[in-house]
Amino acid sequence: MISLLLVVILNVFILILFRLLSQFLVNTFQTIVINYWTCVVIGLIISGGIQIATPEGLKSWIWFALLLGGIFVITFFLIARTSQVFDVSIASLSSKVSLAIPVFFSLVIFQSLLRNFDWLNYLGLFLTFVAIITSSLKKELDVVIPRNKHFVLLPISVFFLSGVIDTSLNYATLKLISSEESLDFTIVVFFSAALLGTIAFVFGKKKFESGSIPWGVTLGVINVFTIVLLLSTLRHFNNDGAFVFPLVNIGIIIFATVASGFIFKEKWNKFKVIGIGFGILALLLIAHQEIFQFLR
Repeated sequence: MISLLLVVILNVFILILFRLLSQFLVNTFQTIVINYWTCVVIGLIISGGIQIATPEGLKSWIWFALLLGGIFVITFFLIARTSQVFDVSIASLSSKVSLAIPVFFSLVIFQSLLRNFDWLNYLGLFLTFVAIITSSLKKELDVVIPRNKHFVLLPISVFFLSGVIDTSLNYATLKLISSEESLDFTIVVFFSAALLGTIAFVFGKKKFESGSIPWGVTLGVINVFTIVLLLSTLRHFNNDGAFVFPLVNIGIIIFATVASGFIFKEKWNKFKVIGIGFGILALLLIAHQEIFQFLR
């Protein structure tokens, strides 16, 4: 449970950093690329080097990790574009609701459940989506609807690819990598994302802004531990994505809302309050077996 809590807290730190980037007018894309390279460097320092090959050849998960790194970069671009065309809340909502994909795969395809789901667990899953949607609502509908109808594909793509990332991480811990290989796998994923992001930057012919460096390094240190801890959490809970991902998302909503209130002085509207209430109830229902076992 400690690793799960740390995953939530680190994700909230990432959200706070992104919020600060916009306030201080820091180049977000360059910060992300520096973040990826920082993840690679930190990972190599921690591991002392990685093992990506055996006497028989490259490890089987290498190409999967490289592809996943590419999906990381593409998803970032789509989230950024969705935020520009619609607004941040739509991009965030599309990303969070995507937990439906890893939950489905965990329940139906992987069948790696920690225990049999009862009706309270399923009710908790349903309330997770209610909490995410409700907490994203505003008092007034001020979302800009773009004239180009094809732009509707942006939030749909964010939903799909965010779900693919979480499902892929779940699949990797279940089928591809051992616990000893988790850090090596993470480094390769971030190396792929860093390389592709750098190529995109070079071809974009944008001026490099040195102010992005400290932000990118800070984000990278947090990010690498977030992924490593998420993989560790999945493994600890028997790769049960139907249990882990809803709890992570609900935890992020609760902690991020509280943190925003203290740090950015954001006021809670009635939808946030209701959403937080649904979120706490969803958390209790999803984890009620573990809670009762702890209280015994």
